[in-house]
Amino acid sequence: MIWRLYTFSKEQPQYFALVFLDRNVPRISKEYERFAFMSMMRDKTTERMQRCIDTGALPAEVNIHAAIRLLFAPVLGFAAMRLSNRLAPGEDPDLLVRQSIDVTLVGLRHHPPVGTYRTDGPFHPSCDPGR
Repeated sequence: MIWRLYTFSKEQPQYFALVFLDRNVPRISKEYERFAFMSMMRDKTTERMQRCIDTGALPAEVNIHAAIRLLFAPVLGFAAMRLSNRLAPGEDPDLLVRQSIDVTLVGLRHHPPVGTYRTDGPFHPSCDPGR
């Protein structure tokens, strides 16, 4: 799913920029549930992360919501850098994205994010932040 987000940034650069980069577009924060695609994406991502925990691919103590943020952040960053021509000559954004995903997964396996994590963002169900 994370690689598909990056592919989307390449195939639909204007839409990607509008949704993720344009500061004039209102944030989809607490109203994200009204946007079916956002809700579906959050649910699918959460389910897949839980499946990784259930199968032992990730440790049980992984905070799913923190892990999702850790996986998506570098991909969004490299996509933005590619779209805004901020990469150095010769840098391969595809390789950077693949490596960021791989490195993040290794980190999640060996140093999983645990503990309290904010739950008020678009990938987080409304719940007690102390959970």
